Amino acid sequence: MPELKKAKPQIEDVVGDYIDGDNLKNLLDFIEFLKANKLTPRFQVVNSWLVRYKNKNICYIKMFDCNGYWRPPCPPYMWTVFPNFCPDEFEKYVKDDDMKELILNNIHDHKCRENCTGYVNKTLFGKKFDRICFCHSIRIYNPGGAELECLKRFILVLKTINADLEKARQNET
Repeated sequence: MPELKKAKPQIEDVVGDYIDGDNLKNLLDFIEFLKANKLTPRFQVVNSWLVRYKNKNICYIKMFDCNGYWRPPCPPYMWTVFPNFCPDEFEKYVKDDDMKELILNNIHDHKCRENCTGYVNKTLFGKKFDRICFCHSIRIYNPGGAELECLKRFILVLKTINADLEKARQNET
């Protein structure tokens, strides 16, 4: 664990110590995709990297142990992507059925922590959700294959949403 105590490590420099096999290959592929699209992960806290675009959060990448907690050394670890949630913008931008399925299958609609107050009831793509958590509304664990490719397209949608919202904000001023 000494690498994670180092000041602001690059994600690709430390994940190989905790994640292996296909999960590591998929995570490194995702990191390269992000960088190629000018979305470089920045160290946030011990197990978390933040991806931003135009000063808006796009997603977090986090590492967890098999029980969903960060408690080294307790492998096997998983990597997780927490896309930023823009419920009012999704349906306008997301037309791809695979992407809709990715979102709907990964909605986090149960209590995230005791003091969380950021819940909303929402219907997304015709499916009703009660108590969607705003902290980390969508959680995608160890994506690989088609799910990883769909996640990449979703990240680009979030980038487009943020760019459009920023442009609209600038036009208002």
